Formats: sequence, structure tokens, C-alpha cells
Amino acid sequence: KERAEDDPEARWSSYALNNRHEYLAEGIAWYLDTNRRDTLKEKGPELYAYVEKLLAEAAQENPLYRHKLQEIMQKSAPIPQ
Repeated sequence: KERAEDDPEARWSSYALNNRHEYLAEGIAWYLDTNRRDTLKEKGPELYAYVEKLLAEAAQENPLYRHKLQEIMQKSAPIPQ
């Protein structure tokens, strides 16, 4: 079973139930949307933490990615450290 199917508490998006790749993609999309980030944190805390760590690592490895991430987030929230 995929992660989303195993954890009923993490069912914050029906699209995310398709497979683990869509689950992660939806988590990233929700994390980058400051209007939905708190919902992700509440309903999928493990996914939220994983996405935060993943984006922080990517931003540290590539300064251009860090800049693009800031653009996407419209500087409304700090980049995870």
C-alpha cells in the first residue's frame, strides 16, 4: 500500500491517493501554497516535515533553486533551514 492509503489522517487530497509520487507532488504543492500550508501541517505532519526537509536540502545545494523557491513562495514565508 502507498503511504496515503496507510494513514487516514493524511488524506488531505484525493489526488494524492493515486500513488506515492502524486502524494509527494501534492504535498509540495500544498507546502508552497501559503494558504494551504497550515492544512498540510495539520493533516499530514509527516509529509509536511519531509517536504520542508527536502526543500531545505535542495535550497542549500543549489543557490539558483533557493532563489526560484523564494520567487514561488513570493517571500511570504521563510525558506526552511
